[in-house]
Amino acid sequence: MTIQEIDLSLVEYVEVRGHYLYFISDNFEHKIRGSLRQNYEILENKEFLRVNKSTMVNKNHVEDTRKKSRYLYLKSGKCIEISRRKLKIIDLKKVI
Repeated sequence: MTIQEIDLSLVEYVEVRGHYLYFISDNFEHKIRGSLRQNYEILENKEFLRVNKSTMVNKNHVEDTRKKSRYLYLKSGKCIEISRRKLKIIDLKKVI
């Protein structure tokens, strides 16, 4: 499977584990070999936001943000931590 074969609008977030990218949704998980660096431009153009070293979140699946707690809460109920470094860069008001 390649990134072009995945419907990115359904993906909640992308996570790196080892040498693989995991495209995670409430209903599925797809694994492809690669890195965020290699696929950054594709994902960024599809409304994904890098929130830490190993995770990009689909802005369309974010339900709530809390700057003090450094978490993004997704519509599925999952929460993703934002690194301190990225928190300084990300405008949380524009995420939702």
